[in-house]
Amino acid sequence: MIQEGAPVTFRCRLRAGGPSGDVDTVAAMAGAMVGAAVGMSGLDVRLQAWSACLNGRDTFRRNDLVALAHQLK
Repeated sequence: MIQEGAPVTFRCRLRAGGPSGDVDTVAAMAGAMVGAAVGMSGLDVRLQAWSACLNGRDTFRRNDLVALAHQLK
């Protein structure tokens, strides 16, 4: 578990492509893994502001994702 406020270096290498070339899904999975590892406090101010724009076809937003993540702990 990463301590709150501790500096974090996270490296992730995924191989994308294959027959379907589904690179955007692989990028989303990598982002999800990093987000799960560092949490909101691990994002700099710019990324925290950008994350406020996240939505899933206007049915859920960042706060919904954060609430879901807290349920998984």
